[in-house]
Amino acid sequence: MKKIIVLQNKGKLANQLWLAASVYAYCLEKKFIYKNYSFCCYQNLFGLKSDNLFLDKILSRLPRKINRLIYFLFVFFLKITHKNQIISDKNKNFLLPPTLNKNIVQIDKIKKIEKNRNSLFYLDGWLFRNPAGLKKYKKQIKEYFKPKDIYYSKIKNFIKNLRKNNKFIIGVHIRHGDYKTWSGGKFFYSFTKVKNILDDFILNNQESKKIIFVICSDDIIDKKIFKGLNYTEGLGSPIEDLYTLSLTDMIIGSNSTFGSWAAYYGNIPFAQFSHKKINWKLYENLRINDNS
Repeated sequence: MKKIIVLQNKGKLANQLWLAASVYAYCLEKKFIYKNYSFCCYQNLFGLKSDNLFLDKILSRLPRKINRLIYFLFVFFLKITHKNQIISDKNKNFLLPPTLNKNIVQIDKIKKIEKNRNSLFYLDGWLFRNPAGLKKYKKQIKEYFKPKDIYYSKIKNFIKNLRKNNKFIIGVHIRHGDYKTWSGGKFFYSFTKVKNILDDFILNNQESKKIIFVICSDDIIDKKIFKGLNYTEGLGSPIEDLYTLSLTDMIIGSNSTFGSWAAYYGNIPFAQFSHKKINWKLYENLRINDNS
């Protein structure tokens, strides 16, 4: 049986999840064995077994910078010793089956995986994508990438308590950090700007008195700016905030894989922040998220 191993070790939790889920769906489609060496820093959050126990034991005991250096050297060594078994995305979107791919070069690479005698192949890159696979195998993906109960029970209880006094829960994701400078700061929204967007949402929503916002951010939330808004802060850690957002009824947030993964996992609307007026009518049919 073919074995596919994900090598890429760039990107934080949400980026890694999009990559992992896309490759996992491909493996389900072709009945291949799925392994992900690059997910070693996060697999414990999901209760997943180690895909490389020796490597994980080394990396888990080291600071992040040294951890990344060792992993880089490990990948560099593999690229030399297993050159013919490395499939790279070349920093471009690489569509995996069952998603239709019309790129001749990428089609040849897929054929190489599926028809070559080698039983082992490594995927190198973070842009392997699989829209059709994500849709077809969503149930299996949700189960596989469900957080450990120690996190998920806490998240569900948090949401359950909010529902006691609020009909609708709106998740808000505010990414600051690198967004202050990345791409000229065009995706950065100050807390004041976010507050204005949320005020506009309330103004255009008939159910405004029944709504509570759950605000999650990688920055310290300025409570003075959000004073007067019916809101609470998320639970704090990336895994808790990510899956808390997935259990809300709608997400309003930064243009980020964090919010898009939460929306995908929870099957809920995702309205991205915009400097232009948002057409809230597209999201007026709110429903209570009944994920369990």
